[in-house]
Amino acid sequence: MRPLDALAFRLPGGLAGLAVLAWSSASAAQAAPGEWRAKSYYAVNGGVTAALITGNALTRLVREQLEVGGDTVWFPGDAGLRGRCSPEAAQLSDVSLALTVAVPPAMELGGGLDARFVNAQVVYTQALFATNLLTSLTKVIFRRPRPFSYQKDAECAFQVPCGSARCLV
Repeated sequence: MRPLDALAFRLPGGLAGLAVLAWSSASAAQAAPGEWRAKSYYAVNGGVTAALITGNALTRLVREQLEVGGDTVWFPGDAGLRGRCSPEAAQLSDVSLALTVAVPPAMELGGGLDARFVNAQVVYTQALFATNLLTSLTKVIFRRPRPFSYQKDAECAFQVPCGSARCLV
């Protein structure tokens, strides 16, 4: 392919990418405006959040009731991890989860407790619960055995020492 042909081929894709970036930055600016929105906005979003929480609870219940599916070739490394218990990995996982959930609201709170903070938390809370719901649904649909090498399960029955401030279990 000649250089000019390659440029002509990439130009529409590049323009489309720039258009998406421009659109998303405009959307990001509207996700957390600095003024209060109508009460109906918060009521509707509260309902959406409640629905996401309910969906998360239901998928968690379903997930606990289902039997584990068979081994798949999609994740061949999982079988090698089973039975290799790691309290350090358990603690790292707990700390990572806590930081992932707590840092964005804490950073937003640095700007003050105002309408922008509340509007950002509406979006953040819904994104957090939607991500958790999609993850849980995926675990229900693809019931592969999980390599629980860092949890308290039958194969790895260890207790994470809770003497430190990092223990979240």
